[in-house]
Amino acid sequence: MEITIGERDKQNLAQIFGRGQMLRFNGQVSAVKKRWLESVGFRTPTARDYLGTEIFHSLDDLIVRLETAPIIPRFDVERDRNFLEVVRAKCMTERGIETPVHRVIVTGKK
Repeated sequence: MEITIGERDKQNLAQIFGRGQMLRFNGQVSAVKKRWLESVGFRTPTARDYLGTEIFHSLDDLIVRLETAPIIPRFDVERDRNFLEVVRAKCMTERGIETPVHRVIVTGKK
C-alpha cells in the first residue's frame, strides 16, 4: 500500500543541522501507520522497516540531494556551510559520506 520514510532516515544529518523532516516525530512510523490502517478498517495491517546506508561520494553530491529533497527543511548551502563542514568531519568514510536510510513498507487488506 505505501512505502514511506521512517523516523531514523538521515538521522545523523538531522542531529547535526538541528532540524530534519523526521526529527520531531514521536514514536515509530511503522506503529503509527499500522494503527491508522486498523482505524480505517484494514484487516491484518503490517508494517515492516527497512534500514540501509546511503553513500554520497562527495559533499557536492550530498548538497544536490539536500537542495532537491525535504531532508533538511529550509536548507541553504551558504547559510548551512558550517553544518556541512561538520557533516564532512563526522560522516565521511573511505567510501564517502554515509547516512542512514529508513523506509517503512505498510500493507493491509480491506
